[in-house]
Amino acid sequence: MPEKWVKEQLIEGGIKITTNNRVENLLKYIPELRSSDKKLLLSFWEKEGFVLSEDQKKKFMYCTCAESITRSRRKLKHMYPATKEVAEGRYKQFEMYKHNVGVV
Repeated sequence: MPEKWVKEQLIEGGIKITTNNRVENLLKYIPELRSSDKKLLLSFWEKEGFVLSEDQKKKFMYCTCAESITRSRRKLKHMYPATKEVAEGRYKQFEMYKHNVGVV
């Protein structure tokens, strides 16, 4: 694996490495990740320090994908809302994004 994958090097040559850049590099250097979102997730998270044993990795491959879980939470958020503090924080992030990017 290239040295640039060390987590501390999120800024390379004065340019911040985005999630998109990191995913692109994983797909470029490890072609097998192109066919498995779960393998891609594991590889991405391992670069962030998430360490699993080989047995845990095998079990992870049979787990429900993260997107399905968060999609279900979003569908149920009207019945089970986040705390007031979290909702306010999300709104502040939305406002910052809206004003910095100009598009919602």
